[in-house]
Amino acid sequence: MPKQLPKNEIQSRDEFFQREDRACKALTNTWVDMPEVQFLIPGACGQEWSVKDVIHHMAAWQEAAQRVVNDLLAGKWGRLGMSTERFNAQHFALDRERPLDEAFQRLDASREMLLVLLATVQEDQLLNEFGQQQIGWWAKWTTYAHYEQHLAELNAYRDKG
Repeated sequence: MPKQLPKNEIQSRDEFFQREDRACKALTNTWVDMPEVQFLIPGACGQEWSVKDVIHHMAAWQEAAQRVVNDLLAGKWGRLGMSTERFNAQHFALDRERPLDEAFQRLDASREMLLVLLATVQEDQLLNEFGQQQIGWWAKWTTYAHYEQHLAELNAYRDKG
């Protein structure tokens, strides 16, 4: 008998979008009232990444998710094209010199475009988070779960500020 998958944390489309909104607010609250110079100092997540780098990192993943989700919706194999570590390293290098104001604009735009796309998928697809060939996996791990993954380090960085 096949192994039964555990139940999703999220049980409805509304619950998904509410969780995403709460997690995004928690993420952006980590840098509210932060002096601009503090956005640029490495050490926010690991030794190398500044808050600006983390913002670009989030946007890069959301841009990738848009591409992969569109591929999955078209019946194609959805793939990142490289390992997670390589993706992160490549985008860190590419985005390193991008300005802070662009980071904010990029994250806002990538999030909005991803959420608009996710709003068009069927609820069962949005909630199916088991496996990288599922839209729900990309939805979860490039929105609320990804934000939450970085919250503790960003809060600690802000607090030591």
